[in-house]
Amino acid sequence: LLITGCTSREDLLHIGLIAPSTNHLPVLLAEDEGLLEGQPFRLHRFSSGWEVNEALINGKIDLAIMPFTYAWQGVAEQKGVRVISFLERESDGIVARREIRTISDLDGRKVGVLRASTLDIFLHMVLDDHEIDPEIIYFRTPTEMAAALVSGHVDALSFYVPAIFQFDEHFHHLLWYSDIYPDHPCCDVIVYEKSLQRKGDKVRSFMEVINVASEILTEDQERGVVLIETRFGYNREIAEKTLQQQKFITGLDVEGRLFHEEVAEKMLELGYLRKQVSPD
Repeated sequence: LLITGCTSREDLLHIGLIAPSTNHLPVLLAEDEGLLEGQPFRLHRFSSGWEVNEALINGKIDLAIMPFTYAWQGVAEQKGVRVISFLERESDGIVARREIRTISDLDGRKVGVLRASTLDIFLHMVLDDHEIDPEIIYFRTPTEMAAALVSGHVDALSFYVPAIFQFDEHFHHLLWYSDIYPDHPCCDVIVYEKSLQRKGDKVRSFMEVINVASEILTEDQERGVVLIETRFGYNREIAEKTLQQQKFITGLDVEGRLFHEEVAEKMLELGYLRKQVSPD
């Protein structure tokens, strides 16, 4: 709880974060820098994207930082959500066994992924672009995915930082999706539309804080490295590699919008969207 004294639920902007993920690093920096002090915000931490999405579409929280696939699905199902800003970018890629040297080597191999996630969509986009046909193996959790790669059940994973750096010398990162889609959004700031109508001033205040924190992370990577070390328990090498790959850029730039449209088309093709969604 970041507010003291007597406050009602309507006095606060309720914000959902995925606790195991580094996608909300600007919020953690804002906490450490005191940028949240005196602000009408309450943070709620969840253990998965599915949980925070359920809270958002049911109006239990007002705003969330999470993968944009949830927003597209929510709009398609008329759940009353909207992307108001891109945020985390370039944080996903493919990790593979050492003998797999190029993306073409994945043809006929087994690749693990989380169904309907950004990792799933990005993987299919790249495979289609390169006309590669591996066997896609779906998992329920990142932990299951990592175990499957180490045990040899799959040959590669579509995965994310910092976890992608935790494998030993028998594995290597094969491809960053940012090599093909520079500055592509991974996680966005997504708002419950009714909350936007009722608490627009608080939403704007939160975005001002996130803008400042994101700029600090861009200008001073060391602060982000220390945050990843202290808040998530990764060693310095992994923290530094993570911040070299992971970016935080707010706004709704044209390139990000076009990428979102391309992703939505792929989600529709794969059956993850029930209908065409207007990218407004």
